[in-house]
Amino acid sequence: MNGGADSGARGGRAGGAGSAGGADPAGGGESTAFESVLTREECVALLGGQAHGRLVLTTPAGRPLIRPVNYVYDTRSGSVVFRTGRGTKFSALLRDAWSCFEIDAFEPTTGCGWSVIVTGITEPVTHAPDVARLDTLPLAPLASRRPHWFRLRARTVTGRRIEPVAG
Repeated sequence: MNGGADSGARGGRAGGAGSAGGADPAGGGESTAFESVLTREECVALLGGQAHGRLVLTTPAGRPLIRPVNYVYDTRSGSVVFRTGRGTKFSALLRDAWSCFEIDAFEPTTGCGWSVIVTGITEPVTHAPDVARLDTLPLAPLASRRPHWFRLRARTVTGRRIEPVAG
């Protein structure tokens, strides 16, 4: 996680911090889900097992921009790495170094799910040896191959798992 600043701050049941239930946010009575905080190691394992996520940036006009990206978690640099072409996302990446990245999964039949959020500094990768190394990573392009590598250095990594409470 992020070294403890957030870990445990919202643990417990989805109905409230450490409560034995609580109001269901959807208004349907008591909550029947348990929310647990994931460790940084669990979050990194989930990041390493996925290939698509959502990048959150701020546009030059100051508006939020959320874009799906294919990515690889680079354990060597502790970063989410991805490629992009020129455009709104590229301009926002060059302008505003702080970004967030999110992956999640939810299984409606079991009520189980999880979410991981990475926050940190996003930077272009232009040093030739770094680019050559990143080119060897298993990054599958969503469309055509994009020319510009970026990395989001994981300053804060937080995660939550939601599981139904056996009743």
